[in-house]
Amino acid sequence: MKFILPSIITIDLWACQVDQPQETVSQSSAPKVERDTVYEEVPDLMEESMQYTKNRDFDGDGKEDPIGFDYTGGAHCCYKMILVLSSTKDTIYYPFEMDGGYEFGIVDGSNLTHFSIGDFDEDGLEEIFMSIYTYNAQKYPVPKSVTRKYKVHSNYIVFDFKDGEMITEDYDSTKHHLELNTNR
Repeated sequence: MKFILPSIITIDLWACQVDQPQETVSQSSAPKVERDTVYEEVPDLMEESMQYTKNRDFDGDGKEDPIGFDYTGGAHCCYKMILVLSSTKDTIYYPFEMDGGYEFGIVDGSNLTHFSIGDFDEDGLEEIFMSIYTYNAQKYPVPKSVTRKYKVHSNYIVFDFKDGEMITEDYDSTKHHLELNTNR
Protein backbone atom coordinates (compact mmCIF):
# COMPACT_ATOMS: atom_id res chain seq x y z
CA MET A 1 0.00 0.00 0.00
CA LYS A 2 1.74 3.23 -1.16
CA PHE A 3 0.78 6.87 -0.78
CA ILE A 4 2.13 10.03 -2.31
CA LEU A 5 2.75 12.68 0.35
CA PRO A 6 3.24 16.42 -0.07
CA SER A 7 4.37 16.26 -3.70
CA ILE A 8 7.79 14.73 -3.17
CA ILE A 9 7.86 11.35 -1.43
CA THR A 10 6.25 7.95 -1.57
CA ILE A 11 5.65 5.96 1.60
CA ASP A 12 5.19 2.20 1.61
CA LEU A 13 3.15 1.62 4.76
CA TRP A 14 3.84 -2.10 4.92
CA ALA A 15 7.60 -1.65 4.95
CA CYS A 16 7.57 1.70 6.77
CA GLN A 17 10.09 2.92 4.22
CA VAL A 18 10.16 6.20 2.33
CA ASP A 19 11.46 6.11 -1.22
CA GLN A 20 13.39 9.13 -2.43
CA PRO A 21 12.19 10.91 -5.57
CA GLN A 22 13.13 9.20 -8.80
CA GLU A 23 15.26 12.04 -10.16
CA THR A 24 17.63 14.54 -8.58
CA VAL A 25 16.73 18.10 -9.43
CA SER A 26 19.32 20.57 -10.65
CA GLN A 27 19.00 24.33 -10.48
CA SER A 28 18.12 24.49 -14.15
CA SER A 29 15.27 21.97 -14.17
CA ALA A 30 11.93 21.71 -12.42
CA PRO A 31 11.22 18.73 -10.16
CA LYS A 32 9.92 15.69 -12.04
CA VAL A 33 7.91 13.81 -9.45
CA GLU A 34 4.64 11.90 -9.44
CA ARG A 35 1.95 14.13 -7.99
CA ASP A 36 -1.56 13.76 -6.65
CA THR A 37 -1.65 9.97 -6.89
CA VAL A 38 -3.34 8.19 -4.01
CA TYR A 39 -3.70 4.43 -4.18
CA GLU A 40 -5.82 4.01 -1.04
CA GLU A 41 -7.44 6.28 1.52
CA VAL A 42 -4.82 8.23 3.49
CA PRO A 43 -4.84 7.31 7.21
CA ASP A 44 -5.54 10.09 9.74
CA LEU A 45 -1.95 10.03 11.04
CA MET A 46 -0.59 10.67 7.56
CA GLU A 47 -3.14 13.44 7.06
CA GLU A 48 -1.91 15.12 10.28
CA SER A 49 1.65 14.80 9.01
CA MET A 50 0.76 16.47 5.76
CA GLN A 51 -0.95 19.34 7.58
CA TYR A 52 2.05 20.03 9.85
CA THR A 53 4.57 20.26 7.03
CA LYS A 54 2.50 21.89 4.28
CA ASN A 55 2.34 25.58 3.34
CA ARG A 56 5.85 26.28 4.63
CA ASP A 57 7.95 28.97 2.93
CA PHE A 58 11.62 28.79 3.89
CA ASP A 59 13.16 30.78 1.03
CA GLY A 60 10.86 33.83 1.19
CA ASP A 61 9.38 33.68 -2.30
CA GLY A 62 5.80 33.34 -1.04
CA LYS A 63 5.45 29.77 -2.36
CA GLU A 64 5.28 26.46 -0.52
CA ASP A 65 8.57 24.58 -0.13
CA PRO A 66 7.54 20.89 0.11
CA ILE A 67 9.12 18.78 2.88
CA GLY A 68 9.46 15.01 2.87
CA PHE A 69 11.20 12.43 5.04
CA ASP A 70 13.15 9.28 4.38
CA TYR A 71 12.21 6.87 7.20
CA THR A 72 14.57 3.93 7.73
CA GLY A 73 12.18 1.93 9.91
CA GLY A 74 12.53 0.67 13.45
CA ALA A 75 11.03 1.78 16.73
CA HIS A 76 13.12 4.93 17.21
CA CYS A 77 15.12 5.39 14.08
CA CYS A 78 15.67 7.33 11.82
CA TYR A 79 14.50 10.09 9.55
CA LYS A 80 16.36 12.16 6.98
CA MET A 81 14.67 15.26 5.64
CA ILE A 82 14.14 16.17 1.98
CA LEU A 83 13.20 19.73 1.00
CA VAL A 84 12.38 21.27 -2.39
CA LEU A 85 13.01 25.03 -2.54
CA SER A 86 10.43 26.66 -4.79
CA SER A 87 12.68 29.59 -5.70
CA THR A 88 15.51 27.47 -7.15
CA LYS A 89 13.69 24.15 -7.76
CA ASP A 90 16.60 22.45 -5.94
CA THR A 91 15.92 19.27 -3.97
CA ILE A 92 18.00 19.18 -0.80
CA TYR A 93 18.65 15.79 0.80
CA TYR A 94 19.68 16.48 4.39
CA PRO A 95 22.38 14.11 5.66
CA PHE A 96 21.40 14.42 9.33
CA GLU A 97 19.64 11.52 11.05
CA MET A 98 16.78 12.30 13.43
CA ASP A 99 15.13 10.03 15.99
CA GLY A 100 11.38 10.29 15.50
CA GLY A 101 10.32 8.31 18.55
CA TYR A 102 7.83 6.31 16.45
CA GLU A 103 6.62 6.02 12.88
CA PHE A 104 5.49 9.49 11.70
CA GLY A 105 6.76 10.94 15.03
CA ILE A 106 8.66 13.70 13.27
CA VAL A 107 6.18 14.74 10.66
CA ASP A 108 2.98 14.88 12.70
CA GLY A 109 4.16 17.83 14.80
CA SER A 110 3.98 15.92 18.09
CA ASN A 111 7.70 15.49 18.69
CA LEU A 112 8.80 19.12 18.65
CA THR A 113 11.93 18.53 20.73
CA HIS A 114 13.28 16.54 17.74
CA PHE A 115 11.88 18.54 14.84
CA SER A 116 10.07 21.86 14.75
CA ILE A 117 9.30 24.55 12.20
CA GLY A 118 8.98 28.23 13.10
CA ASP A 119 10.46 31.70 12.80
CA PHE A 120 13.06 31.13 15.53
CA ASP A 121 15.26 34.14 14.70
CA GLU A 122 12.30 36.49 14.13
CA ASP A 123 13.34 37.50 10.60
CA GLY A 124 9.91 36.83 9.07
CA LEU A 125 10.88 33.47 7.51
CA GLU A 126 10.52 30.02 9.00
CA GLU A 127 13.51 27.95 10.02
CA ILE A 128 13.82 24.26 10.87
CA PHE A 129 14.96 23.08 14.30
CA MET A 130 16.27 19.54 14.39
CA SER A 131 17.73 17.20 16.99
CA ILE A 132 20.34 15.08 15.21
CA TYR A 133 22.27 11.93 16.05
CA THR A 134 20.06 10.82 18.91
CA TYR A 135 18.47 7.45 19.50
CA ASN A 136 15.76 6.73 22.06
CA ALA A 137 16.36 10.19 23.61
CA GLN A 138 20.11 9.54 24.00
CA LYS A 139 22.62 11.85 22.32
CA TYR A 140 25.52 10.49 20.29
CA PRO A 141 28.54 12.40 19.01
CA VAL A 142 28.01 14.34 15.81
CA PRO A 143 30.35 12.78 13.22
CA LYS A 144 33.46 14.84 12.50
CA SER A 145 32.66 14.83 8.78
CA VAL A 146 29.35 16.58 9.57
CA THR A 147 31.08 19.04 11.91
CA ARG A 148 33.63 19.95 9.24
CA LYS A 149 31.18 20.27 6.36
CA TYR A 150 28.21 21.91 8.09
CA LYS A 151 29.93 23.74 10.99
CA VAL A 152 27.63 22.21 13.62
CA HIS A 153 28.94 20.76 16.86
CA SER A 154 25.84 20.02 18.92
CA ASN A 155 22.90 17.63 18.63
CA TYR A 156 20.54 20.61 18.31
CA ILE A 157 20.74 22.55 15.07
CA VAL A 158 18.79 25.12 13.06
CA PHE A 159 18.46 25.37 9.27
CA ASP A 160 17.94 28.75 7.71
CA PHE A 161 17.98 29.93 4.10
CA LYS A 162 19.57 33.13 2.82
CA ASP A 163 19.44 33.93 -0.90
CA GLY A 164 18.56 30.32 -1.73
CA GLU A 165 21.49 28.91 0.23
CA MET A 166 21.06 26.57 3.20
CA ILE A 167 22.72 27.74 6.39
CA THR A 168 23.21 25.32 9.29
CA GLU A 169 24.16 26.37 12.77
CA ASP A 170 24.04 25.10 16.33
CA TYR A 171 20.86 25.99 18.21
CA ASP A 172 21.52 29.01 20.44
CA SER A 173 18.77 29.90 22.93
CA THR A 174 19.92 33.54 23.00
CA LYS A 175 19.49 33.83 19.21
CA HIS A 176 16.74 31.33 18.37
CA HIS A 177 13.42 31.69 20.14
CA LEU A 178 12.07 28.15 19.97
CA GLU A 179 8.45 27.87 21.04
CA LEU A 180 7.35 24.27 21.24
CA ASN A 181 3.73 24.82 20.38
CA THR A 182 1.71 23.04 17.73
CA ASN A 183 -0.59 25.95 16.85
CA ARG A 184 0.27 27.66 13.58
